[in-house]
Amino acid sequence: MGHGEGRGEGSGGENSVNVEKHLKSVVVDNGEAGDNEAKNMSSERQSSKWSPYRRQMVLEWHNVNYSVAFPGKRSWNPFQKTETQESKKFTILKNVSGLVRPGELLAVMGPSGGGKTTLLNALAGRANFVPEGSILFDGKPRVADTRRKIGYVMQDDVFFTNLTVRQTLEITARLRLPRDVPHKQKMERVDYILQRLGLLRCQNTIIGDQFRKGISGGERKRTNIADVLLVEPSILILDEPTSGLDSNTALTVVRLLKELASEGRTVITTIHQPNSMMFAEFDKLLLLASGQTVYYGPAKEAVSYFSRLGYECPYGFNPADYFIALLTNEDFGQSEPIRQKLIDAWKGYELDADLDYKVSEEKHELQLAEAEQHRTFGQVVKDYVADVRSEFDTSPESGKYPTTFLDQLRVLAWRAYLQKKGKLFEKLTIFQGCVCCTNSFVYLVPNPSRYQLFNGPYGCSLLCWIILGILYHVPSLDDFTNRKARSLKGAGFRCIQAFCILSWESASGSTFGFDLSLLF
Repeated sequence: MGHGEGRGEGSGGENSVNVEKHLKSVVVDNGEAGDNEAKNMSSERQSSKWSPYRRQMVLEWHNVNYSVAFPGKRSWNPFQKTETQESKKFTILKNVSGLVRPGELLAVMGPSGGGKTTLLNALAGRANFVPEGSILFDGKPRVADTRRKIGYVMQDDVFFTNLTVRQTLEITARLRLPRDVPHKQKMERVDYILQRLGLLRCQNTIIGDQFRKGISGGERKRTNIADVLLVEPSILILDEPTSGLDSNTALTVVRLLKELASEGRTVITTIHQPNSMMFAEFDKLLLLASGQTVYYGPAKEAVSYFSRLGYECPYGFNPADYFIALLTNEDFGQSEPIRQKLIDAWKGYELDADLDYKVSEEKHELQLAEAEQHRTFGQVVKDYVADVRSEFDTSPESGKYPTTFLDQLRVLAWRAYLQKKGKLFEKLTIFQGCVCCTNSFVYLVPNPSRYQLFNGPYGCSLLCWIILGILYHVPSLDDFTNRKARSLKGAGFRCIQAFCILSWESASGSTFGFDLSLLF
């Protein structure tokens, strides 16, 4: 045993020496390539065309489950502690699995209440629950730094309505891009995103709302996507990006997602009944019903799969509409059995295709190994440095947020001013300030006994009007998208709301006793 161990140690030492020699040979052989890569990296850093480094990531999830427990009904007798009915569990997701590689566009489809949005929230780490199963990023579990590599586009386009498209993106760049990036390069990053997503024509147009006309619905969707693309995420997850759009605009958005995926991103989106041209753009399809998988695989093979089950899509019929009609039992004269039959059929198909799936995965791993051998020396160094930074960097500079508290406070104050400004509102605000200053001179009169009877009531009434103006906006502090996206520090967000926004409302209430912004 001792001799064997000695041989093992000796072989290990020889292996380490061979590895060192191999690395030295690689460095020598790739010396010129490494110098060229270093020159390119330095030139890119010095040039104005700066962009965040994005590493391609594979997202996979296995047997994801989530259920909600509903408590049973209690007896009317207050002295009876036992429940008359047992608590029930409502299954939202059940054994859902999938895999998306860089360059692929996955569409998650299904009837309403099928668990599509819940699955996206679980994959993006935005859910307020911990799902059962495994969610892996490049074969590794989720870590704290993973959220920076995921871009999530919400279904509702929540923006500040008085800001223009450019101002919205500039504020996002100042808040979310690293603090060591110069301001000029951040603004040039904004210019690139505006040009990339076709927003140059409307860059100086306000977002608008139901009272003030702004950009169109398609431009709002592209602005929402641009707001996420500023930080160059490796994985892009979108919840219903085509909702509320006409067919032509929705097709433009889907083709944009296809282009973004072709650049090496992993793109996942939920979509509700796309037309045939939009369906042809998808690489993969995940069809959900009652929280369970009905089909997962290449989108172009979905029609043949349902044909083998006896459900052949009519010629010239939109496949997406046909699948949804099957799952919602429309025009088929049947109820629940057809949906359950499709779910059971997929379970059997998964068992039969498990061996083929493993073989295809082994082939894919061999292809990745071959591609790894042809990577340049500079690319290897970049990925290695990125891994070391994400796993071992515990310095104060690698905090949870890319910008400091003071930077966020300054940017948010400027955003609050842009949101509240307006020619008419500015004049009224100046008038309010003059009235308040004039009234304040009452306290500076040399003979206070003459006005002593008025100071107390005036101060009380002034305080009441200020409180009334502030209370109107306190419940709305939880509805902003930046806090939901977790891109800002909670303390900074609360401070700027209290200092900037509420101060405007207190000025309104101090003079007139109501919120002047309701008039405009």
